[in-house]
This record gives sequence, C-alpha cells and structure tokens, in this order.
Amino acid sequence: DGENDEISFGNTLGNFGTNDFTIEFWLRRDGTPTDNEIILGKRPECGAGTNFFNIYMRPNGTVAAEFSGDNGADIFNIFNNSINFADGNWHHFAMRRNGNDFRIRYDGNSNWNITNRPGIDINNTANLMIGENPCSFLKFNGQMDELRIWDHYRDNNTISEF
Repeated sequence: DGENDEISFGNTLGNFGTNDFTIEFWLRRDGTPTDNEIILGKRPECGAGTNFFNIYMRPNGTVAAEFSGDNGADIFNIFNNSINFADGNWHHFAMRRNGNDFRIRYDGNSNWNITNRPGIDINNTANLMIGENPCSFLKFNGQMDELRIWDHYRDNNTISEF
C-alpha cells in the first residue's frame, strides 16, 4: 500500500567492502519530515562500533548519507544543508565511491564530496533495507523509483545516459 513499508534485499547486497560502488535512485516526498526518515541503509545496530551506511532525509528536507568504517572508528556524513528535497518533485540521487572519495550527485549536480578516506570497509552482516534501520529513524514517507545498485563507480557521463 506504500505506507510504513520496508523492503529487505538480504545481507549480501551492499557489502562493497573497500571497493568502488554506485547506488542510484529517484526520490519524491511532499512536505518535510518531523524527524530523520530512513531511505536506504545497511546498518547492523544503532550507535558506533560497526561498519554501515545510511541514506536518509533530515527534518529540514535535506538528504544525507552516513558512512562508518573500521568498526565505527571512522564515521562521517555527506550532506548539503541548503537544498530542501521534500518539495513534491522527483529528484535523482547517485551515491558513489571512487577509490578514497565518496560523492553524492543529485539532479545532475555533483557537489557533495568527502575525499581522501582510504580503506573504509562498509561490509557487515545486516540486511540492505529500504525504509528500515535499527536506530530511531522514521520510515521514509515518500516514493522511491528506479533503484540501481552497481559494484563499480559510474562517472557523471555514464549516469546521465540512464
């Protein structure tokens, strides 16, 4: 029915280790959330001490990606605090790793980057999930379409072809 739903892809998909990857999807939400809403993630438990990644919408309508590697010793976020994506329009996102660099591309723009993060291993035993994680995040109250998961880095030109 599209409300309070979650999808599990099992615990193998999303175990990129330290390798390059690309996760792409289209996202749409009407109105800003009241709290963080999980979009997609692979997180075994809440708190530090594990390898994981999350993509979520923040209460101001911005989208953030959170990564933790080295069993929680290296945790960081990528986000832009000025763009509200909860505007009722469809938006394209591509979360990517290329070597030591993590990037988010949105709507054809590529300006969220974290560089020089060598050896971040994001493997874990958790299921890759849409709409669910072990923290107190709300389920994403919007729509997602055309989720694509690649085990390699896709550059801007390749992403634009789809």
